[in-house]
This record gives sequence, C-alpha cells and structure tokens, in this order.
Amino acid sequence: MKITDIKFLSIEIPMDPPLRPAWEPSASYSSFPFSLVRVYTDEGIVGNSIELTPQHVMGVTGSQITNLKSQFIGSDPFAIEKAMSKLRYADFVGPKPWAIELALWDVVGKACEQPVYKLLGGAQDRVKAYLSTVQIKSA
Repeated sequence: MKITDIKFLSIEIPMDPPLRPAWEPSASYSSFPFSLVRVYTDEGIVGNSIELTPQHVMGVTGSQITNLKSQFIGSDPFAIEKAMSKLRYADFVGPKPWAIELALWDVVGKACEQPVYKLLGGAQDRVKAYLSTVQIKSA
C-alpha cells in the first residue's frame, strides 16, 4: 500500500450561542474553525483526522500540507515512525502537523480492520467521557 495524496480542508462551524471557553472566560467565539486532513492510498483506503484550530492556537495549515505532501506521496502509510521524523522537523520550522500522523493511524486501523486503540495496545474498549473546555451555560 502506498500514499497517493494528502488533502487539507479548512472548515468553520458557526456557534449559536457563542462558545465561551473555560480556559479564557472573557472570550466568546461565534464560530469555531478546524482542519480536516485526509490521506489517500492506492488501495482506496482514506485516513481522516481533524485538528481543532481556534484562532489563538497555531494548527496545521493548507500550505504546510502542500509542502509536506511531496515527502509522503509513494510512501508506506504503515511506516509511521519514518513519517514522524519528517513531521518532527516540520514542527520545528512551522505549525504543528500532527493531524497527518493521526490520519496515517486511521489508514492503518482501516487496513487491519482494527480500532487504533487496539493497535496501540489498549486494554479497555471504553473510557469515561470528560469535558473541561467550555463553560456551562445557564438554563
């Protein structure tokens, strides 16, 4: 299996009512942007990853994906450690490109017909939900 393409899509979701993050109580966001990264393979498997990218957090960018794409086309999506060396360098010189790693893990999980948590050695199939990023709105 080989990587044939990597695509980036920037999406913005309107928030009504506005989002009030717990980490910044005075802020209010009327929309929330995120990045969708898709890794395509010659076997038709597509790995997906999203990265939440609030405007005050530097995240992966479309131009960064375009610059990195040529380093990944034709490579084995299972060679994640090799990919990580490229991503670590990209992190040093620009925005955080970790959404590519997550999309690669999605490809591997789909190819093996296993959830990624099992591939990583996870012993539990459930985790308790936890959310501490937004303020609770009044009734």
